[in-house]
Amino acid sequence: MASSKKIASGGETGVMIDEPNKAEKFGRGMIAIVFVAGGIFGAALGTGLASYILESEFKNIVTKLKSDHSSAILEIRSNYNNCLTNLSDEKISHHEEVVKLRIHSDRNERAYQRSLREYLEETNTAYSYTNEALEKASTRLRAEVEKYQSAQLRLSQVEEMLKGTRNAIAESVKELKASNDERDLVKDRLQHFRSAFDATENWNVVTLRERSVTTNFNIFAANWMRLKKSWTAEILKERNQGSGITEIIEQRDQLARQVQLTKEKDALYDEIEFTSKKNEKERVYWETTAKSMINKIKIRHRKEVLEDFGPGPFFVKLTFAFQDSPETESILIELAPLDLIPHTVHTFLKMTTKKLLSQATFLLARSHILVLGPQDSYNVENDAALTKRMVSEGYSDGALLFGESTSEFPHTQYTVSFNKRRGPTFYINLIDNSNHHHSYYTDDGSFVEGDTCFGTIVEGVNVLPRILSMKERDGERLEKAVYLVNSEVVTVNM
Repeated sequence: MASSKKIASGGETGVMIDEPNKAEKFGRGMIAIVFVAGGIFGAALGTGLASYILESEFKNIVTKLKSDHSSAILEIRSNYNNCLTNLSDEKISHHEEVVKLRIHSDRNERAYQRSLREYLEETNTAYSYTNEALEKASTRLRAEVEKYQSAQLRLSQVEEMLKGTRNAIAESVKELKASNDERDLVKDRLQHFRSAFDATENWNVVTLRERSVTTNFNIFAANWMRLKKSWTAEILKERNQGSGITEIIEQRDQLARQVQLTKEKDALYDEIEFTSKKNEKERVYWETTAKSMINKIKIRHRKEVLEDFGPGPFFVKLTFAFQDSPETESILIELAPLDLIPHTVHTFLKMTTKKLLSQATFLLARSHILVLGPQDSYNVENDAALTKRMVSEGYSDGALLFGESTSEFPHTQYTVSFNKRRGPTFYINLIDNSNHHHSYYTDDGSFVEGDTCFGTIVEGVNVLPRILSMKERDGERLEKAVYLVNSEVVTVNM
């Protein structure tokens, strides 16, 4: 404004004429500027307001989105926590159930183990008691069999004594008859010498003794001492006269002794007869008891074989080793039917499975048999070990408790049989020995039990000639030992 005034004052003419236009123009310019500035300001304000509104809306949207997102996250997290809680609860519940199940399972397991132990203990106890009872029964059976055999022997001896006694009685009867004849002769002689005693004061006593001799010769003999006193004087008198009264007295004494001997023999015969009846009663009792025990053992052994090996047929493979060769040879034995000889089949199967004959040797090689047993004359240590094994197994007095010889399974060629001691030694029949090893009765009716035949060689008979070829030239042994190295029960498909 100062410059305008100055300019206006610097030229008074011409200048003052244009000042109103300039002011109008200036005002318009200012309005335009203001308008433009207002437009710009409005635009800027609108833009800012719009920006503010948009920003506010965006913030609201973002805030809402954040809020919704947070809510969703919180809800998800809450659900997740709930899931974790439920899962934890389920885990706890499952763990408790598992713990309960485990406790129950452990309890059941302990109960089962306890029951199993009790059952095994009871079973072992029962088995031990059974074995002890069987061992005692076997021992008693052996003892009773020995008693029975001893009783049989005593009975045979008594029968022989009885037979001799009967013969002696028959002889005594003959002697008694002869004595009676002699007594009659004495009577006649006494009658003849009656006249010689008429003068003596003892005639009445002599007459009484004569009647006693006639009626009862035994009383006459018993009262002889008293009669002798009465006769002493007359006997001396008659002896001096050369009479035969001394001979008569000696004959009478002999007759008295014979009568006394007859009485003693009669008493002995009665005692023998009573003892014989008593022994026969005991023999029948023990024979019945032995048969009952034998039958029970057969039933038990048949049951054990069926449980352990089945119904059969049963095959046993024996393998032998030769000292002159690294190769082994085998034979296959088919055992007899179980129902025929159950005790023998059970015993041989037991010997086989327990390898009791391992390292046994052939003991004898004869033309009709090959004998195999738990002995070793070639090796002292092995022989001692075999003997110890047999003793520990209770086979020192035989493997079989009783024989089972039967005509249904004879001793034909290539059959196998226990010896008369009932094992464990057995032999192979190289020929038909049926007429020699079977059971039979003697002429006096005694029973002789045969060897128990229990199997037949069905494979490997070609091994036997090789064994026989090793026989000593002048003996029954083998020059080199042949050992039984293995025995086993095998299955054969027929």
